[in-house]
Order: sequence, then C-alpha cells, then structure tokens
Amino acid sequence: MLACGENNGSGVDPKASFQEMAQRLVCVKRAGYTRRDGFDICALHPKEPLKACESVQ
Repeated sequence: MLACGENNGSGVDPKASFQEMAQRLVCVKRAGYTRRDGFDICALHPKEPLKACESVQ
C-alpha cells in the first residue's frame, strides 16, 4: 500500500479524492494483490471517469 501512494498501511485515507483512491487500488492490483471483499473501484460508475481504470480495461 505504501509503495502505491497510501499514507499508511491500512489503505484508509479520508482526504484522498476518488481519483487518488482508484489510482492506488489499481496499483495494488497490478502488483498482484486482490481484496478479500471483492471490491473493484473500476466497476463503479462515478460521475467522473477514472483515469487509473482506463488502462485496466
């Protein structure tokens, strides 16, 4: 998580924008990690396109 820009190892940053969260989660996914809860930020349909998710699809 830290290598992907998180401020702490928990992955919780209430000040992060949706874009920043997407970028960090995509980075972690590319590193080979998966979430136990199956959450996929790129599967959401936010009001603004997520640049980090464009390269994943």
